[in-house]
Amino acid sequence: MVEYVIIPALTKGRHVVTNIPLEEELLVQVYGGKITQLPLDALDHPDLADLLPNGCVAVLDEVWRRWPSGQKANQASHADLRILKEHRHRVDADGNAMQVVLVTQDPSDLASWVRKLIAHSFMMKKLDTIGAAKRFSIQVFEGCHTGTPPKRFQVREAVGTYRPEIYRFYRSATQSQSSDLSVGDERAMDKRANVWTSGGMITILAFVPLALIGGLWLGYDYVSSKLQPADEVVQVQQPKRIEAPPLAPIPGTVSAPGAAHLEQKPVPVPPPAPSAEPLPSPTWRIVGYIKRKDADAPETAQAWASERGYNVPPEETHGDSRRWKEDQAILRGMAGMRTVSLSACKRFPNSVEYYCDLDGERVTPWTGQQGLSGSCTD
Repeated sequence: MVEYVIIPALTKGRHVVTNIPLEEELLVQVYGGKITQLPLDALDHPDLADLLPNGCVAVLDEVWRRWPSGQKANQASHADLRILKEHRHRVDADGNAMQVVLVTQDPSDLASWVRKLIAHSFMMKKLDTIGAAKRFSIQVFEGCHTGTPPKRFQVREAVGTYRPEIYRFYRSATQSQSSDLSVGDERAMDKRANVWTSGGMITILAFVPLALIGGLWLGYDYVSSKLQPADEVVQVQQPKRIEAPPLAPIPGTVSAPGAAHLEQKPVPVPPPAPSAEPLPSPTWRIVGYIKRKDADAPETAQAWASERGYNVPPEETHGDSRRWKEDQAILRGMAGMRTVSLSACKRFPNSVEYYCDLDGERVTPWTGQQGLSGSCTD
């Protein structure tokens, strides 16, 4: 409060009126301005408004004593209502409007009608729970809210430090029995309120450096292994022994014991004979068959029954298979169609399809031009 309100007001030459015990002579000597120190029981004074002159900066501490929670506006004095509601109309000869700063530990301790008049609230919290006993956080909100203020009303947040150069101006222990009302030792006897003294936090703090060192070592080992050139492994192959093909004996030569070795010329090995199987025909394709008889049935058994019914001798009937032509394979090509006797063709093993060897080429149902194949039985 001294650092953020009283000192800036004194720097501007304002008149500060407060019930907070201060080293007013030292403050005025360093920063100038004017300070009026109210008595400790000023909030209990019925004529508090008369103690606050026009144009002053009134800093009132522990205001819950004057306007406690549950108090209604009609229960407050008319002078108090004028101070809190019309303070900006109270201007001094230098043109400075009166400003009122209320200090309390919890906003819920104040009367609701007072909270509605507050423009901005500054919530300060000591950071001793995280081991920073000399630091504090400040949250600025619009209005004055009880409990946890909504985030939408938050203006800003900052962190401050309790500085010794400010301590010398501030004496907040109003119930101190010391002659100078100095602040006593506020360090807690129970250290369990400090998060840094818990067993879990100590374990984490001990593990983090070890994990960091291990991670750095593993990272260095990985990078160094990537930068180091790999050892080249050279495999020496044993030369293969190439044996020359056997040479055919030269006619008319005789090898006698003790005779000198005569150089013989190798006889070239003839290339392998080409395959006797013809190549697939690029022109012709088997698309069907004309089968006129069953090779397994007797020749006279296939005479037409209609002619035998007219007492026609079997040998004279048109159905006499001995008078039929041979079965034919129908071939299709780019030049047209042709037939080939099936006797010149062969059947594929385990199949009903035939293949024919014509003009040095093999004709099958899947050679030549693309088309449909089938069977035609007369």
